[in-house]
Amino acid sequence: WGPIQTIFCIFFFMLCLFPFYILYRLKQLNKNKHVQTIRNDKNLYPAFCTAYNDDCWYYECVMLVRRITLLLVYAFPKTQQLLLRGVLSFLCTCIFGIHVYYRPFKLPLNNKLETALLLLLCLISTLTMISTQMLKQANADILMVTISILAFMPLVPVPWLMWTYCRYKVLPKAKSVVRLSRAEKLSSNDDDEDNLIQATYKPPMISPYNENRASSLLLNNENDIDDQQLEMVGKVIYNKL
Repeated sequence: WGPIQTIFCIFFFMLCLFPFYILYRLKQLNKNKHVQTIRNDKNLYPAFCTAYNDDCWYYECVMLVRRITLLLVYAFPKTQQLLLRGVLSFLCTCIFGIHVYYRPFKLPLNNKLETALLLLLCLISTLTMISTQMLKQANADILMVTISILAFMPLVPVPWLMWTYCRYKVLPKAKSVVRLSRAEKLSSNDDDEDNLIQATYKPPMISPYNENRASSLLLNNENDIDDQQLEMVGKVIYNKL
């Protein structure tokens, strides 16, 4: 037992206390028994509150505890592999059941993805309890291939998640920065207010139905159109320019 092991144990003990400290701090914010107190003060602990429902404001602490618990399982004696796998499978099943019961995330998509990942974790932990020594070689190979496929499946939605994040988070911010840069450039070169408005103006969104209706009005040369239809035609022309 050397100094490195002592330092490691101290840090690991502090890590085990961290979820309870966060829970205490969140309870301090929630001392008036108003959950919105936590949600309104996002500058303090945004990573621990914003992703969860109001009645599950504490669930990030549960997430931390379950990760630490799974790490502690590997402190079991390595000679009892079957016991180690059984405890791990039991804990994964409990984690899956708790998540399905509470469904803590604010977005339904996050709840579905977490449910799918925890289900895969339960399947993998259960299949690892099967001893390959008790199976024939062909069945053992099939079991290992199945576990490998299940372990790879969480990576399948990663490209779609990356594309969705870039489309709805990165691209709008990038366009906003470009428009702001153009506005500052025009403002420094020319103080004309119309150029500044044109640089920062975002074209209005128009549905395909209204676009087809506006095109029909232009092609038929209808003169008796009202102001609303005239505005719709103007939006279509602006988007096409």
